Amino acid sequence: GKLVGGLTFLNDWIIRSEVSDALAKIYIRNIKTNKEEELRITEEKVISPGISLIQKNKDTDIIRISYDSPKTPSRTFEYNIKTKEKKLVKEQIVPSGHNRDDYIVERLNCESQDGRQIPMTITYHKKTKLDGNAHVLLYGYGSYGMSMSPTFSSTRLSLINRKIIWATAHI
Repeated sequence: GKLVGGLTFLNDWIIRSEVSDALAKIYIRNIKTNKEEELRITEEKVISPGISLIQKNKDTDIIRISYDSPKTPSRTFEYNIKTKEKKLVKEQIVPSGHNRDDYIVERLNCESQDGRQIPMTITYHKKTKLDGNAHVLLYGYGSYGMSMSPTFSSTRLSLINRKIIWATAHI
């Protein structure tokens, strides 16, 4: 099912966040043409995005959009809805150093005992061999309509760097 999060109204745009299969997406609708499209800020498929307004004035095309993912610390962009130009304005730095290209994030569906499909996010180091010898840590929580988001955690990465495959079940 789909869960519509928030709606933000500007003079020319309606910005809508939506969660489907425990993946959050942001859509922008042009009020004049009624055309809607997904706002894609990154090539990464599994992210936790968010938007905020820079000013109270609704007569603007510029918003702030931020995201993080299991392999990417928080990044914030100034985004022009009309021109689709984006400018990185803030980035969370990991003091011990971090290269997001060292990690692989995959999305799987696993069947539960009652036959339902449960989305899972799998994160592992690119050097970890998927030959059955690596340890897996399965983490999950879900109740009251809340599901785990695929977010960044430097403490989790310290385990992943030790050849542990981290699986988050989006129950």
